[in-house]
Amino acid sequence: MNYKSLAVLCVGLIFVLAAVTTVLAWKVFDVNIQMEISFGSPSNQAATTAISNIQQSGSDDSINQSENILGIGLPAPNFSLLDVNTRENIMLSDLEGIPVIINFWTSWCGPCKSEMPSLQSIQNKYGDCIAIIGINGDRESMEQIQYFAKDLGITFKLLQDPDNSVTKSYQIWGFPGTFFIDREGRLVKKFMGEISIEDIDKNIVAILGDID
Repeated sequence: MNYKSLAVLCVGLIFVLAAVTTVLAWKVFDVNIQMEISFGSPSNQAATTAISNIQQSGSDDSINQSENILGIGLPAPNFSLLDVNTRENIMLSDLEGIPVIINFWTSWCGPCKSEMPSLQSIQNKYGDCIAIIGINGDRESMEQIQYFAKDLGITFKLLQDPDNSVTKSYQIWGFPGTFFIDREGRLVKKFMGEISIEDIDKNIVAILGDID
């Protein structure tokens, strides 16, 4: 065998080995892909775990919400918040036996400002026979709330909800929102949007009953 033939044979063997190596490499790659699909790669497992955690968290939230349903005829969510004027903590459950109107508001809300005189008028009319509570739902400072009260001549309780937990428990996503609570602490009426003094009076008499 001459050198030329030997060179051709070597080149042929090199090509064969290269082809075999390529086929084997693709086989190994394909097996790895199948294993990752079947068992999950570390990144896929992490993603799956994250999705599972989110789904589990959502389930927990739905359970909590089902245990704290805000519905007519059910106990209104209890809370304890600071009155910005008296610096006393006001707890809703302590007001049992007295009809309560809770109003959620913010200082930048036009309808909130418009209905405040109506709420103040109702407080003046019924005095201690009814409790009107205004809860700031926008994490505004104590000074901002006090200025708002002074500017509009508000004397009923204005409470600060610093972490918005009470606002969320009453499912407030827009302002204003007004809730009527009877003497037993049950929610009997909710009104979203600006409320007139006529609507307030009607709900007090027809839903909360006559006030002595």
